[in-house]
Amino acid sequence: MQDFDSHSLSPVSSEAIERVRRHIAQSHSGINSGSLKWLPCHAIFLKKEGYLLPHVDSVKFSGGIVAGLSLMSSTIMRLKPASPGELDSADNEDSTFDAAINSDNKCIENAGHVDLLLPPLSLYVLSGVSRFRYTHELLPSGCEFNMPAGNSQTNTIDINRDDRISVIFRDTNESV
Repeated sequence: MQDFDSHSLSPVSSEAIERVRRHIAQSHSGINSGSLKWLPCHAIFLKKEGYLLPHVDSVKFSGGIVAGLSLMSSTIMRLKPASPGELDSADNEDSTFDAAINSDNKCIENAGHVDLLLPPLSLYVLSGVSRFRYTHELLPSGCEFNMPAGNSQTNTIDINRDDRISVIFRDTNESV
């Protein structure tokens, strides 16, 4: 992972990061972009044969938003309901976050998974239930993405991934 700060980036890159942060803040739960405190962005470089195991990001290290700007190669992100052990390992015991997602967890216990196709230049945002109660993972190259029913094109897309980079955005759980 590479930490970015505004002093090491070009003005164009810094502005692009700020535009993504404003977009995330404005499009999620009516959050005012001025009310969020952002952690430094970091990049994840994933070799074509790599993958990320299922996990819930710890609330000790970020707040209510985890987002990624996908670059270079497509991949599939899978969301699955987190087990109690996965929630514990994410240190997801802060009452502030529990209050924000205090919906009946039983409705997702027996739910299946959701696959998200992340093509280059796509942005995913995990917040609320998807941030705190679901694991996310990146599947290995060679997996198939199943298109939603009713799509007039072929029903599956083979994802034979090359190396990929994603820029990760996280807010902090501290107030401004």
